[in-house]
Amino acid sequence: MARKPYSFEKRNRELSRQKKQQDKLARKQEARKRKTEMESSAIESDPDIAGIVPGPQSLPEQWNNSKSISPKEEEPITQTNDSLKEGE
Repeated sequence: MARKPYSFEKRNRELSRQKKQQDKLARKQEARKRKTEMESSAIESDPDIAGIVPGPQSLPEQWNNSKSISPKEEEPITQTNDSLKEGE
């Protein structure tokens, strides 16, 4: 029996298919590696969420009630009324 003329072409197709599979596997492994590197570095160095702790946050300095003005330091409202009466 003689060989069919298509065997050489079939072998080339099979070799190219195997090469494509190897390339695809290499791309998948590289993508997995990049993904794990990005996930680990993103968690550690994201500047938007650096220093934020889960749960209730403390108030910023400008909103802190401990430094509010005491009633003794406030000017009395009657001064404004007195100055209006003088102008009449």
